[in-house]
Amino acid sequence: MLKHSELGSTHEDAMWDVLYEAAHVADDPGGRDAMRSNRDLTRHIEGWGSRHGDVGILTERNGRFVGAAWVRKLTGWERELIEFVDDATPELVISVLPGCEGQGVGTAMMAELLARASDQFPQIMLTVRADSAAVRLYERFGFTTHQRVTNRVGTESLVMLRPS
Repeated sequence: MLKHSELGSTHEDAMWDVLYEAAHVADDPGGRDAMRSNRDLTRHIEGWGSRHGDVGILTERNGRFVGAAWVRKLTGWERELIEFVDDATPELVISVLPGCEGQGVGTAMMAELLARASDQFPQIMLTVRADSAAVRLYERFGFTTHQRVTNRVGTESLVMLRPS
């Protein structure tokens, strides 16, 4: 059975584990060792809970951490990123840990997060590798492709939007 709890500042290590998977850090030259100094990644976690609109969940199955999902508005220099939509639209990060894929965990997390966050935002944005199987999950939840971009490792990603 899945249990969702509020994502808090004490869950930073879990957030890094999720971001490692969600951002395909294994594809980066520096891998896991360099990820905590990559500001394109640190922006998702630094000061979690301190920004108005930080909403997230941590998910466990039978007491074991299996994934997390969160939304966060882009501020400051982050507004210059290619995926920036507008000041009211937060970016979503979601991933399940290896070995938990294809078991409905991502679907359950997405449903729970959207239930908690959608009323606060006119729309939600995410970025996903164009060839990812997760694109189908996002489309099932009403996300559509807004833009195609070249990501930090030189492959194609989709910026997807979902109206609330």
